[in-house]
Amino acid sequence: MIELTLFVSGAALMALELTASRILSPYIGSSIFVWTAIIGVILAALSLGYYQGGKLADKKLNTGLLSNLAFATGLSILLSFIIKETVLILIVRNIYETRLSSILATLFLFALPSFLFGTITPYATRLKMKSLDKSGEVVGKLYAISTLGSIIGTFLTGYVLLGYLGSSKILLAIATAVIVLSFVLDKKNFFKIKKLIPLVFFCLIIAANPNKKNPNIIFEADSNYQKIYVTDSTVRKTGRPVRFLRTSILAQSGKYLDSDELLFEYINQLTLIGHFKPNAEKVLFIGGGGYSLPSYLLNKNPKLVADVVEIDPMVSTVAKKYFNVPQTDRLHSFNIDGRNFINHASEKYDVIVLDAYRDELIMPFELITIEAVGKYFDLLSDDGILAINNISSLQGPKSKFLSAEINTIKTNFAKILIFQATPERREDYIQNVLVFAFKKDSGISLTSDDSLYQKLLGNLWEGNLATYPVLTDDFAPIERYMLAGF
Repeated sequence: MIELTLFVSGAALMALELTASRILSPYIGSSIFVWTAIIGVILAALSLGYYQGGKLADKKLNTGLLSNLAFATGLSILLSFIIKETVLILIVRNIYETRLSSILATLFLFALPSFLFGTITPYATRLKMKSLDKSGEVVGKLYAISTLGSIIGTFLTGYVLLGYLGSSKILLAIATAVIVLSFVLDKKNFFKIKKLIPLVFFCLIIAANPNKKNPNIIFEADSNYQKIYVTDSTVRKTGRPVRFLRTSILAQSGKYLDSDELLFEYINQLTLIGHFKPNAEKVLFIGGGGYSLPSYLLNKNPKLVADVVEIDPMVSTVAKKYFNVPQTDRLHSFNIDGRNFINHASEKYDVIVLDAYRDELIMPFELITIEAVGKYFDLLSDDGILAINNISSLQGPKSKFLSAEINTIKTNFAKILIFQATPERREDYIQNVLVFAFKKDSGISLTSDDSLYQKLLGNLWEGNLATYPVLTDDFAPIERYMLAGF
């Protein structure tokens, strides 16, 4: 039974840690800061649990107490399940800083279960050690079993459970497994289930009605990468119906439901591709979202071929179902990591569009380092264009990432133009900033007979950016740059 206890607790702990990231992600994001908080807080709680479990083993040693520890662990996970939304909403409303909010969220929701998991390991190990003759062998064997459980829990949760059950049901499954374990260890604990019946029913009601609070959600699911929502609403000023594709806290895409007009200003700004490269035949999009720009360009240019790289297959599926993506053999979807794609790609493109972000409006660093920029340069035709959507300010501390990005792009490209999607915004405010990088510094016109293009060309920004070091695969402090000033 001791071996089973350590195996189950090891698996359950890693399942809890991975699920924690998915629970925090819709509210706080999934950046390196969030993962650091989750790992750090859980390790701290575990260390305290190991210490307390060891002390407890020296004072009182019996299987009944081990059963009680497992039972308490399961109850603490049920408690986390019940309070998670309330805690996260309170934290997000009052604390915007990602590092602090992620630490507090992990403390309130997962420190207690992790502490209790920590008490189980030394206590169970001490129960197994009947003498000191082979204590090293016994301890080694038990830690190997616990680690094996952790390995299985990691792969099972990451590769299977999160994609099929969702975070709430996984929490319930973890709690159930640990509580059942406590009954196996001590049958007397089985009678304690009577006290749990109201709590279990309450948890099941919550799990069965996840969308009741927001009737605007028309689709919700957990993919292997993130939580995905499709929501319908109306524009407050005009009353026009709109639909959004959201991944966790970020609105990836949006569209009007009453026309094919583009909803977001930055997408409109990116249509300058048609001005700078009117005869483009092949375009690569890194980041798919709702396929707004690929759909627009495919409908406008009957000769255009679009390759869309979107890491999450479910995002592509949802976009095609809910966002009127053209059904054409000129559109090719690749569900693969963007950097992985460009590392292996060999075809030439007239334009490459980079519009990929994680939940906290942070671009994956590997997509904008000097090594990645070199890949884009090589994949472009002789007069090709790299277009990038940035979420940044133009001046002040919040412009650090944009400045570093521009310096990185300059190492390869001959000409760079910067446009504001919303020129009425102050330069030190966060906004969509569009960067167009040209392989050749010739034939670039800033006037157009097309009134829409001419209006968009008028959003050119000609200020000066600060100087920051070139981003590399070895050193690209994007989180620090992009969260500066928040």
